[in-house]
Amino acid sequence: MTPTTNQLKRIAALTVLLVCLLSPAPAAAAAQSLPHVSAGFNLSCATKADATVICWGVSFSTTIPADLGPVKQLETGLYHACAVKLDDTVACWGLDDYGGTGVPNDLGAVKQLSAQQYIKCAVKADDTAACWTIRDLSGGTDVPQGLGKVKQVSGGGTQACAVKLDDTVACWGDSIPYYGAVISDGSAVVPNNLGTVTMVSAGQDHTCALKTAGTVACWGNNNSGQVSVPIGLTGVVSISAGGGRTCALKSDHSVVCWGIQVNGTHKAPDGLKAAQISVGSGHSCAVKTSGAIVCWGSTTDGALNVPTGVFPTLSNAVVNFGDPTGLDFGDVSGGQRSALLTLPIRSIGLVPGTSLTVSALAFTNTSNSLDAFVIPSENCTTAPIADGRDCVVRVRFTPEIWQRGDLNADITITDDSEVGTHVVHLTGRAIPPPSFVLENFQWLPASPGTGRFFWTPSDNAKVTITLTQPVTTVVTTKKGKKVTKKTVTTIKPVTLVANQASGLPTSDGIVTTNPNFVWDGRVNRKPAAKGTWTATITAVSARGKASLTQSVTIR
Repeated sequence: MTPTTNQLKRIAALTVLLVCLLSPAPAAAAAQSLPHVSAGFNLSCATKADATVICWGVSFSTTIPADLGPVKQLETGLYHACAVKLDDTVACWGLDDYGGTGVPNDLGAVKQLSAQQYIKCAVKADDTAACWTIRDLSGGTDVPQGLGKVKQVSGGGTQACAVKLDDTVACWGDSIPYYGAVISDGSAVVPNNLGTVTMVSAGQDHTCALKTAGTVACWGNNNSGQVSVPIGLTGVVSISAGGGRTCALKSDHSVVCWGIQVNGTHKAPDGLKAAQISVGSGHSCAVKTSGAIVCWGSTTDGALNVPTGVFPTLSNAVVNFGDPTGLDFGDVSGGQRSALLTLPIRSIGLVPGTSLTVSALAFTNTSNSLDAFVIPSENCTTAPIADGRDCVVRVRFTPEIWQRGDLNADITITDDSEVGTHVVHLTGRAIPPPSFVLENFQWLPASPGTGRFFWTPSDNAKVTITLTQPVTTVVTTKKGKKVTKKTVTTIKPVTLVANQASGLPTSDGIVTTNPNFVWDGRVNRKPAAKGTWTATITAVSARGKASLTQSVTIR
């Protein structure tokens, strides 16, 4: 019911098998690992952080053999479970009806194991397939002669299937004696147009294959809609077929299920973000991207009762933005307009081959109420961020920061991880500029003939605004009988005084609102002439004088 290590490597799978967890890991992730879960018949089993096994559900199948130890792979079936041990041999436990716990003497070392319902199969060390169980009325254990080497095998309730070296599927079994007649559920009849696949999953009486294009094809018994793949399903990286239903795990960690009661008790939990899935006979389980395990479906025998305190949510397992470099904020020198903040994405749930989608970034100034930081550009929301890639944010400073000294701010990152929101706290020191800084001079016209001036100073300052407009007049002169007309352009400045200090300073002298000056459009108590004026703002602070000029249109 669960994918193999080779298949998952081929498709950059989200499922983390224990063979991966037992390999050397980077120091930062050594203490964190995702479990592996398998859902069977009223039984669930999972690996713990140390790769040992724990089971819950039907009581006579949950007692783990004392000598089992850590395992590489774990599978559950009909009231029993099996595992691949560290020496690559197979051990089974639970109810021994129909040979559930038996292992062929000549099986030897295996590379991959599958256990579902009655039929268990394995890929042996020589890449050939072997299947076994004493209750085989369907021929599912009769591996075809000439099958050759295989990449993966899956045993179901009435059939077994394998992915061959050429990525095609071969199935056998599913002929069931019924009241003297032999019938077939069609689970072993591979569609002619199936094409190449990356993995196959055999359910109770149906089979599904994950095609190389990331789509799914199913065949066999469809009495519960278990082979009716949802229209438009793409981007699938893993599948699991069980009793009367099928689930698919997509590259965005979402889970899609179809078949029996998928809209009721068998519906995957809303908002589930999973790293691995397993469908059993009456229930399903998933390993969430945070490391927790969730099960849903039939409550019979307690198969949904995930043990508490065994699978804690991994800290920073979903995404670790690491330590910001290049800014943080360090010493921000006076007059500096912007800087790059680099947020390294170093792990995404410890699930290889996945990417993080960031939907929004927000910069929050925690020093005071000033909006002193702006994000003019970033590469975090433009495309999914792969593990090991940097999220780079350009931070623009407004002059208010030079009034503060110590800087404190948060970047809030909204993403598609299970946590959903990450906050990176930044500190630093603002070094005031050597001289007064004035910028962002703006004019917001109103009608008729009124408006508002805005500016951004680095200090509190006394401000004057000078308006000039070219005025053209015709001057007539008369000398004797000769009359001369001359066009004269006069530029006469008009000074407006913003008689407040820039903005509204608090008791400690920090500006808490954008400085502005309202002009009613009158000059010397008369409406200003319409047209284009030139406005020059001059501000004088304790550290110097600065000025800016801008065109102003009077309507």
